[in-house]
Amino acid sequence: MLKSMMLKSNIIIIHNIISPYKTLLFNALHVAYDNFKVLYISESEHRREWEIDKDDIKFPYYVMFSVPAD
Repeated sequence: MLKSMMLKSNIIIIHNIISPYKTLLFNALHVAYDNFKVLYISESEHRREWEIDKDDIKFPYYVMFSVPAD
């Protein structure tokens, strides 16, 4: 019953930056819940040196600011 209630609701996660390990989790959540979205504060931080392949992101997302988060 809880899952059927969640399927009817919008699920929005607010996260600070795009990160490879969270992208895997968020992709899985999007498969389970069609109405899943992520709101990022920024794409990255200066002290993060990983490459973000946006083709790996399979869920709808929005980035609030175009400057690094730190």
